[in-house]
Amino acid sequence: MRIEQLNLIDFGMFHQFELKLDPSAQLIYGDNEQGKTTLLSFMLLMLYGDQGRDRKGQLTIRSKYQPWSGREMAGSLILTAKNHRYQIEKHFGKTFSKDTTEIIDLNTDEAVPLPPKMEVGEWLLDLNLAGFLKTGFIGQPGIFNNGQGQDDLTEKLVKNLTQSGDETVSANEVLARLAAASTDLRSKSGNKGQLVAAKDQLEQLQLARQATVARQTAQTEQVAQLQELSQQRQQRDQLQTKLQQDQQAQQSQQRQQLLQAIQANEQQIQALHALSFQPEQVPTILPKLQQLVQDAVAANQAAAVLTKVNGQNLSLPISEADYAATAKLQQQTEKIQQLQNFFQQELDPAAAQALQQQAAWRELTQQQKQLTEQLAPADQLRAQAEQLTTAQQQNLQQQQIHQDRLDRSQQHTAANSRTAQQAHKNNQQQKLLLGGGLLLLGIGLILVIVKIVFGYVLAGGGLLLAVISLLRRSTPNSLVSDADDFSEQKAALQELQAQALVLQQQAADLAPQLNQLKVTEQQLQQVVHQIQAAQPRLATAWDRWNTNLEQWQTQLANTDLQLPELTLATAALTELKNQLSLQLANCQQQLIQQLHAKQVADFTTYQVNYQLQQKDQVQQQQWHDLQKRQQTTQAALLAYYQQLGHTEVTNLTQAQQELATLTRVGQLYQTTQATVASQRQVTGIKASSAELAASLQQATTAARLTTEQRHQLQTQLKQFPTDLDDQWYQLQHQLQGFGRSVDEIDHDIHDLIETVNLLQTRYQSLTLAQTTLQQVIDERRKYFAPSLKEKAGQYLATLTNQRYQELLIPKSFALEVRDQGSYHEADYLSSGTADQAYLALRLAITNLLTNKAGQSSLPLLLDDILREYDDTRAANAFRFLKSQSQQHQLIMFTCHQNLADLAAKNGFVVRTL
Repeated sequence: MRIEQLNLIDFGMFHQFELKLDPSAQLIYGDNEQGKTTLLSFMLLMLYGDQGRDRKGQLTIRSKYQPWSGREMAGSLILTAKNHRYQIEKHFGKTFSKDTTEIIDLNTDEAVPLPPKMEVGEWLLDLNLAGFLKTGFIGQPGIFNNGQGQDDLTEKLVKNLTQSGDETVSANEVLARLAAASTDLRSKSGNKGQLVAAKDQLEQLQLARQATVARQTAQTEQVAQLQELSQQRQQRDQLQTKLQQDQQAQQSQQRQQLLQAIQANEQQIQALHALSFQPEQVPTILPKLQQLVQDAVAANQAAAVLTKVNGQNLSLPISEADYAATAKLQQQTEKIQQLQNFFQQELDPAAAQALQQQAAWRELTQQQKQLTEQLAPADQLRAQAEQLTTAQQQNLQQQQIHQDRLDRSQQHTAANSRTAQQAHKNNQQQKLLLGGGLLLLGIGLILVIVKIVFGYVLAGGGLLLAVISLLRRSTPNSLVSDADDFSEQKAALQELQAQALVLQQQAADLAPQLNQLKVTEQQLQQVVHQIQAAQPRLATAWDRWNTNLEQWQTQLANTDLQLPELTLATAALTELKNQLSLQLANCQQQLIQQLHAKQVADFTTYQVNYQLQQKDQVQQQQWHDLQKRQQTTQAALLAYYQQLGHTEVTNLTQAQQELATLTRVGQLYQTTQATVASQRQVTGIKASSAELAASLQQATTAARLTTEQRHQLQTQLKQFPTDLDDQWYQLQHQLQGFGRSVDEIDHDIHDLIETVNLLQTRYQSLTLAQTTLQQVIDERRKYFAPSLKEKAGQYLATLTNQRYQELLIPKSFALEVRDQGSYHEADYLSSGTADQAYLALRLAITNLLTNKAGQSSLPLLLDDILREYDDTRAANAFRFLKSQSQQHQLIMFTCHQNLADLAAKNGFVVRTL
C-alpha cells in the first residue's frame, strides 16, 4: 500500500490542508508545534479510527485534535493498494459509533462497501491496530532490556512468535502462571510456600505435643518465677510513684511561684490603673514626663539664680577672662557636637556604603581574574577538538576508500576463480584429445608396419587429433591473485577502525573539559554583567563619600581641633569616632567645672550673670526671659498631664510627686513582668492565673524529696531489669498456653498430614507441567528464531558498515551483538550502536510478519527514530532505509534540520511544514 495524498479538511490546527506524498521515501520536517504529530495522528485515525487516550492519558485522540475552527472533524486519503487506487473519506462524530467512512475505487469511480466492524487498515493491510503499531509504526528508539527505553510491545511480540508461533499467544504467561502456582506451594529456596508452611505447622504441632507432655514439670517452676517477678514489679511501681509524686510537688511549687509573680504583676497593673495609666503606656510616657519635669526644674533653678543676681547675692563675681574662657569652652563643645552629628548622620553612612561597594567590586574583579585564568587553555582545547574532528572525518573517508577496494578485490577474486575453473576444464579436454590422438597414431603405425592400408588412415587421424590438441593447448593465463591485496586492504581497514575508536575515545575524554570551559565562560559573562551593574553603584557611593569628606574638611578647618586624618578605612573611622567622643567629653567636663565654680547650672545662666554685671540696662529683659522660660516649661508639663487626663496636677511640685509615684510603680511593673516571662520560659507553663489557681487547689500536697533521697530512689530503680514487664507477660502467656490436650493436638496432626500429602501431589503435577511446556517452547524457538536472527543480522551489518554482522536474542531477550568473535549485550555498547541494533530488529520483525502471500505492502510511519544518531550513523541509516523503500513506503517525521539535510542527500523527498 502506498499513500499518495493527505487532505485535512478540518483536523486540529489544519483547515483545507493538502499534502502529497512520494510513493518511495520522504521526510516531513518542521519545528515543534508545526503539526508533525497532528499529521501522524491523522493517518492513524484515518486507517484505524479512534486510538483511545493519548500518551498522558488525559484526552482521547478525537478530543485532542478537534478543529480549532469549531467545525466538524473530517479528512480524506488517496492511496494505492491491491492494484487499485482508493479515496478514503471520513467524517468524525463526537463518538466512535457516529463516524462515517466512505471508500471510492478511483479506477471505476464506484463506492466500495467496508465490511462491518472493520477499519480501513484491517481491510487493506490484513493487520489490526495492535499489529500495525508493532510493524508499520516505529517510534522513539528503545532496547530489549529492563532499563529505560524498553519497548514492551515489541518484546512481547518477539517472545510470543519464538515460543508459540502466534504473536497474540504467550507461552511464557502460561509458564509464569504454572511457576507462580508452584512457587505458592514451594519457593525455589524451599523456605516459603503453602507446602512448606504446612510442613512447618506440622512440625510446630509435634513440638507443641512434646511441650504439653512436659507441662506439669515446667509449670511449678514457672509459677514461682512469676511470683518473684510480680514482687519486683510492685517494688518498682512504688519507687516510680514516689518519684512521680516528687515531680508533681516540684511542678506544683513552680506553678505556685509563677502564680505569685503573676499576682504581683497584676497588682502593679492595678496600681497603674489607679494612677489612670495603662501598662503599655509606661515605656513611652515615663521618659517624656521625666524630660519635661527636668526642663521645668532647670528653668526654675535658672530663675532662682537670676533672682540672686538681681538681689546682688552673687557668691562669686565673673571676670572678663573667666567669661571668655567659659564662652570658648561652650563654643568648642558646640562645634565638636556639630562635627559628631555630621560624622554620625552623613559621613559614617557614606563611608559604610563606599566600603561595602568597594568590597563587592574587589570580590567581583577577583572572580573575573580567577575565571580568566581558568579559560587560559580554552584555545588549545578547542584546537585539539577541531583536530580530532578533522582526523575523524579523514579516517571515515579512508575507511570508505578501503571498503571500496575490498569490494573490488572480492569481485576480482570471484572472476579469477571462474577463469581458473574454465582453464582446468580445457586442460582436461586437451589431455584427452592428445592421448586419443597418440593412441590412434600408435595403432596406425603398427598397422602400417604390418602393411595394412587402414593403418595409414588411423595414423593420419591420430596425428590430426594430436596436432589439434597441441594447437588448442595454451598456457593458462597467469591469474592475478588478489589475496595479498585483499589481506592488506582488510588489515588497513581494521587499523583505521581501531584508530577511529581511539579518536572517538579521545573526543569523549575531551568533551567534559570543553563543557567545563562553556560553564566557566558563562560564569565569566555573569561576573562581567555584575561588574557592569556594580560600577554605577560604586561611583555613586564614591561621589557621596567624597562630597561628605569635602564638607568635613571645610567644617574641620573652621575649628582648632587636632583630629586624626580621615581615610576610607574602618580603622580610621573608628579612631576618629573615638577621638570625637573623647574630646567632647573633655570639653564638657571642663565646662561643667567652670560653671560649678560660680554655682551656675548652665551656660545661659552664667552668660546672664555676666551680662548683668556688665550691663545693668538689660537686667530686667533677662529677668523677663527667664520668667517666660520658667512659665513655658511648666505650662508644657501641665499641658501633657492634661493630655493624659490628670487634671488634678496644677503645679511643678504635684507633677514631681506624680512622676515619682509613676516611676516607682512603672519600674515595679516592668520588674514583675520580666519575672513572669522568665519563669514561663524556664518552666514552659502557659496557663493563666485562674488556671494556675484551680490546678493548685486540685493538686495533692506531698512532701518534697531531698536531693539525696531522690538520687537513692533513682539508683534503686536502675537496678531493676528494663524488660521486667516483658518477662512477666511472656511467663504469664506461657502459663496460659498449656490449655490444649494431647488428643486434640493428635487430631490436628492427622488432618495436617493429609493436607501435606495433597499439596505434595499438586506440586509434583505442576513441576511436570512446567517441564513439558518448556520443552515445547524450546522446540518452537528453533523455527522462528534463526530466520529472525539471520535477517536482523543482515540489516545490522548494513547499518554499521559491516562492523557488526550478527544479533543474538537469548532466552532473556536482552539483545546481544557479536564483535570480534564474542557477543556483547547492547547495554555495554554505545547508545548509537544499541539504537542501530534496535532498528535492525524492528525492521526484521516487520518484514517477517508482513511477508505473506497476497498481503499488501506496508507503509512505515517513522516518528523521529534517528534523533539520537550522529551524522555518520544517520547518513548510513538513510541509505539503508532508502533500500527498504523498494518494499515499503517510508514516511518519516523529524524536527532536526541536520536530519532533513542528510535525508535529501540520500534520495529522500523532504517536505517542510
